[in-house]
Parts: sequence; structure tokens; C-alpha cells
Amino acid sequence: MCSSGETITYAAEAELVIKNYLKTSLRGLLRNKSFTGITVLGLALSMSVCLLIFAFIWDQKSYDDFHEDADRIYRVLSERITVDGDVNALAATPAPLAAVLAEELPGIEAITRIGQIRSQGVYEGKALPLTGLHVEPEFFDIFDFRLVSGSPQTLLQDPSNLLITEIAAVKLFGDADPLGKTISLEGFGDFSVSAIVAMPTGKSHLQFEILAPFASIEGSSSASDLTDWDNSSRFATYLRVADKATAKRLDDFLPTVAERQYSGADVRLEFHVQALGSISLGPVLGNEIASYSVPALFVYFLSFLGIVIISVASFNYVSLSFARSMRRAQEIGVRKAMGAVRQQVFLQFISESVIVAFLGMLGAVIILFWLLPAFNSLWFSSFAGIQFEISLLAEPLLLATFILFSLAVGVLAGFIPALRLSRFLPVQALKGKLSVAGSGRRWFRNGLSGVQFGVALFFVTTTVFLYAQLQHLLTADYGFASDNIINVDLQGQEFGLFRDEMLRHASITSVSATSTLPASGSTRTVEVRKDDDSVPVDVIEYSVDPAFLDNLEFELVAGRNFSDQGVQDTSSSIVLNETAVQILGMGSPSGAIGSLVTLGSSGTEAEIIGVVKDYHYDTLTDPISGMMWRYLPEAFRYANVRANNGMIDEAEAHVEEVWSRLDPVHPATYEEFNEQLVSSPLNRTMKDLFGIIGVVALLALVVSCLGLLGMAVYSVEVRVKEVGIRKVLGATRMNIAYTLSKDYLRLVILAAVIVTPLVGLFSKFWLQAFSNHIDVEILWLVGCAVVMAMIATGVIATQTVRAADADPILSLRYE
Repeated sequence: MCSSGETITYAAEAELVIKNYLKTSLRGLLRNKSFTGITVLGLALSMSVCLLIFAFIWDQKSYDDFHEDADRIYRVLSERITVDGDVNALAATPAPLAAVLAEELPGIEAITRIGQIRSQGVYEGKALPLTGLHVEPEFFDIFDFRLVSGSPQTLLQDPSNLLITEIAAVKLFGDADPLGKTISLEGFGDFSVSAIVAMPTGKSHLQFEILAPFASIEGSSSASDLTDWDNSSRFATYLRVADKATAKRLDDFLPTVAERQYSGADVRLEFHVQALGSISLGPVLGNEIASYSVPALFVYFLSFLGIVIISVASFNYVSLSFARSMRRAQEIGVRKAMGAVRQQVFLQFISESVIVAFLGMLGAVIILFWLLPAFNSLWFSSFAGIQFEISLLAEPLLLATFILFSLAVGVLAGFIPALRLSRFLPVQALKGKLSVAGSGRRWFRNGLSGVQFGVALFFVTTTVFLYAQLQHLLTADYGFASDNIINVDLQGQEFGLFRDEMLRHASITSVSATSTLPASGSTRTVEVRKDDDSVPVDVIEYSVDPAFLDNLEFELVAGRNFSDQGVQDTSSSIVLNETAVQILGMGSPSGAIGSLVTLGSSGTEAEIIGVVKDYHYDTLTDPISGMMWRYLPEAFRYANVRANNGMIDEAEAHVEEVWSRLDPVHPATYEEFNEQLVSSPLNRTMKDLFGIIGVVALLALVVSCLGLLGMAVYSVEVRVKEVGIRKVLGATRMNIAYTLSKDYLRLVILAAVIVTPLVGLFSKFWLQAFSNHIDVEILWLVGCAVVMAMIATGVIATQTVRAADADPILSLRYE
């Protein structure tokens, strides 16, 4: 057993050893400034991406952790399964499910349903958009949202009460006391502000400005949804269980409920539970009820990019460590001759690698100050409510994660070089006879450089195709005319009056109406049956006025448009697109004219009066589906105002003027059609993807070039006497530059030959996700490879040409 004095001695010795390792490592790194600079910069660039991913995951995992019973709170999910076996995962459930679970399953301490509110709040003639939830009193039993004053259990019993957040109170009332004031929520009625909801102490996936009693639904036109087992779109179900065992019993019990309700149905639902902590970074779900969560798929994508870029930077360290092994041979030999064992030499090199990684981490944190605002500016970040604060980097546990990550990178990147270099025998090291630096091992370090170049080429080429596809989407022909069109949200305004007022101005040529804007991503389907014996098919239904098809210049291929004078057109006449004619099995468009079809479950008969040429009604990623137009004025939601060429500003000014007269409460809501198409979620997502992949491609290119530069530097240093001899013997500048560069040029060409067809196949694969896409051009693939090879050649030439221009006397004077 050791005495305390011996323990102190051992501790002091250990501290001395560590200090010696660090001091020796720092000296070695300072002596080799080019090696240190290249590896630190490469690691800093790549680690910044990884640290951003860590910060992103850290931020997402902090959601909902402020609830005291977060580990016992669950959400019930639905899976909608069709007769064909198609499965659609949903975050919503039928409203009656909550009562069944509360009654039949012991161990559920509290259960609540929530419904989404999206409305205009009107107060004293001012209308503002508001988002919120219909909630039951148990909502506050499950979640730790608190009121500034009042009891939610009491307040939520009265269907006329309204709870608003502190931010919404300022938004609506400014500095005035909001309590007791009446707000009119369009579509829901009048409510009296009865309490203020305090700001939560943490981040929540549930986003709301107002909370209305669930009881207010019971007296509304939507009351039937509360007993509808087929409606899985309006409500979400949350619950708190007594323990984990109850959660397991719940998951086992849910299939019994589903079997009881949907046995034999063509479309059935299945239910599952999801832990509150798994909502953020969980699966992709439809019908999110006032909740915004980032799917785990996005993190997998970012993590893949992070692993690739940090691997490329680590290859730099490995290859450069091998390249400079000849210069360190005598150091290793002297160390071993003086008694150093292999483990000590190994730890020395690992210490150097860890120090380089820590320096890279410090550089990465600095780069993060630029990356975080750039990430915040992405459309996806704004849509999902992700906004990083620089103060996040000061979180102690996150900083500890950064440090552990840099330690892991340092150990992993330095392990192979340390293992190889520590194996040198002293005699061989002092004589310079090291197989690791010979031609037999050059393939390893050259192979790493080749992989780096190949990865950079892959990402650069992919970025080029992403950009080309994005430009194609921005300029693609949807099949209708969107120039000079201003889409106006009618907000319940009577269309005929608005149209007549608009047409009084010289800047307006025509005005039409529609229930849904083309290519907006919003659709409504209806079943159409050719006859009683045929299988019904789903088609997209639009309600439009007679001017719509002409206003947006849709092309009729058969039949006629709706008539202003035709009374029958208002109820029993429809226009189809070419695809609808095909899927209904009606032959040619002209042959379909005059045919009768049955609409929906009501059995309404309608005559086909026209067929329109196919166009893209949704995003360009989806194939064109069957479509149907009807003349139903009560369903009109948007007006399409066509302006004369060059008069779009005057037309918008007239929209503002007319709207202010017709509706002084609500502000006019409108947007140019071309801008709507450009700013669609698909195009914005593509822009974000292009930006992310572009940054990774740039980093991969820079890191790859740093690696080639470092290899060229050390290759020139090792062969400096060879270059001197060649010049004395009459070699030209070009001969010497080629001799020093040929190994790397072959490497670059080989990497380009291997990677170019692979990236071509990959690009062809992902482009197939778009029904309207560009082709993979061989010229683009070859062009990217040639440009990348020229960049690599230029980087190598900076060193080889310098060596070829050097005075041979300086390199041979000691021989």
C-alpha cells in the first residue's frame, strides 16, 4: 500500500510527464508552421460544420424539457391505412379517442385534446392574424404553462373566455390592460380576455398566441367533429401517465381500440404513443396541430455531411503526418536511443494530434459566429422556428461536448500516424531507412489525398446540378399564364362586388375567382365515378368562375368553358383535365364531352362540358393528377387580377384603394403570382439545400486543396537535393515541375475518372424525384472534373514551380 508521500510523488510525476508531452508537442508544431497551419485550418473549417450540428441537436433536444413531468407525457399518433396499403403517419387523432382512453385504461392521470386556431382577431376596427389552440382544462394539468393570474380550470369552463400570451397582449392592446376586453375571432365568435399566459421558461413544440376553451367548439358548426371517428385531422391528444408501465399498457391497448372502431372499413386508423421528448427530431408526420418540430431525417442528412467533411480534414492530418515522417525520423531515433519506449513515443504523437484538434476547435468556434446567423437566415429555420442565439455557445454542457468532440477527433486522426511512427527502430530511424516513407507506402498517403479530391469533386458537381435544377424550377412552365397576375385573398368579401370595382380602373384587363390557387400546394379531392359499376377515383377539385380558364390562359383541348348565362353550369357541369379523362377510362378528350359522371358520396350527377390540357397544379416534384373544375361561387376564396403590361404597380395601388373602401377593418392581402411561384416551399427548400450543399462543397474543396498543398510542400522539401542534382545535370524548369507533380496529377486524374461517373449516376437518381427535371449532361460532368483538376494543378504548381526555380547551389552546398 502506498503512503501519502508516494501518492503525491506519483501525481507530481504524472503532471511532469503531461507537461513534458505538451511542451514538446507545442515546440514541434511551432517548428513546422506550414504543417500546423494547414491541418489546423482544415480542421477548423470542417469542425465548424460539426459544431453547428451539435448546437442544432442541442437546441432541438431542449424543447419541452421545462415541463416537470416531461418523462411521463405522451402524444397519441395515428396511421391512416387505405385499402391499397398506403400508410400516412399523422400527429392528430379522432376527438372521441380521448374519452375512451380515460374511461378504459387505468393509470392515465390526465388527458386532453387540443385543436388549432388560425384566425383574424378584430379589436376596435383593427384586424390582426392570431394563431392558437382550443384546449381543455386538463391542458394545464399536463403542461407547465402558467397564468399571470386566475385558475385555468375555472376560466376554461366558460366558452366565452379567452386566454392570451403576454406577447399577443402587447400585439393587440399595446400598453393597455387587456383583461375584460372583447376580441372577435373570425369564424369562432366573440371572446372576452380573461387571463394572461406567462412566457414559458423553456422552448415548446406547441406554438400559440391565444387559448380558447374547448367547450366553444361544442356550440359551433364543427361540433360534429367531436364524435367523428373518421376525422383525424383536427385534434391532437396528449396525456400524462402514472409510470412507464402505463405507457406500455397504453401502446398495447391502442390496437384494440382501432380494431373495435375500424374493423372491415376501407380506410382504417391505427394508433401509437410518442414520448414528449421524441417529438422534436422525431418522424415526419402530417396534420401537426399548432406544433412545429424538425424531423430526425434532417439531422441524419446534416450528420452525414458533418462526418464526410471531418473525415476529409482528418485525412489531411494523417497524410501530412506520413509525408513528414522522414523529417522526424532522427527525432524518433534519438528519443528511442535515449530510452523512450514505444508507448511514450505513441503518446507524444497523440498529444500533438490532440493539440492540433483543440486549436481547430477554437478556430471552429470563431467560424460559428458567422455560421449561426447564416443558418438562422435559411427559410427552413424560420419556418421551423429555429433561431440560434450566440449565447448558446456559452452553455457549459455544450462547451463540454465541443471539447470531448475535439479530443475524439484528435485521437482518431492521430492514431494511425502515432501507431506507425512509434514502431520505428532506433537504428533505422537514425539512418533514415524507413519503409513507411518509401514507395511501398506512398500509395496510402496518396490514396487519402485522392479520396479528399474525390469527395470535393462529388460535392462540387452535385452543387452545380442542384443550382441548375433550382434555376429550372424557377423558370419552369407550369402550363398556365402567371405574368401580370395579382392574387388577392377575398377574406370572405363578395367576389362580384370586388370584381366590378376592380374592372373600373384602366390598369385592369380581367378578374377571375377560384377556391384554390394553382401550384400553391393546397388541394381538395373528391371521388368521381364513371358509372355505377366502376371504381371511384380521386380527382382534385377547383371551384372557379367562367373567367378563370381564359384569365390564366388554360388551353381547352375539347368542349367549352363555363358560361355566364348557362344556369346548368352552376350545379351540374364540370371541366376535366386530360389526366382525369384517362384515369376515368373515357378515351379521347373529345369523346368524353357530354358524358355523365357521379360526384362524391352524395351521388350528384354532372356533365363533362370541357377538357383542359394538363398543367402542374402542385409542386413540380409531383406527377400531374386528375383535376376537375366546377362553377360554385360560394367556394371562391381568391381573386386573380390581371394587369396590363407595365401597369402592375398601378393595379396593386387600385387593389389597396378598392379594398380599403370595401373592408376598412382587414388589410388587403395580395401577392404577384410570379413571386408566389418563386417563393413556394419547394423552391425555398431547394435554395436552402443548395446553400447547405454549396457550403459543404466549398469547405471540401478548400480542405482538399490544403491537403494537396501540404503534400506538395513536404514532397518538395524531401526531394530538394534531387531537384538540385537534376538542375545541375541540365533539367529544365518544366521537367522538374512535371517530375515533382506527376504523382499528384495522376492521382487527381484517377480520382476524377472514378468519381465523375458515380456523381453522374447519383445526380440522375435524385433528379428523378422531380417530375419536371433537367437531364444529366455529360459536358457538365466533364467540365466540373476539368475545372477541379485545374484548381488542383494550380495548387500543386505553387510549390513545384517554386522548387524548380530554386538555386541548386543552396541545396547542394553541404554535399
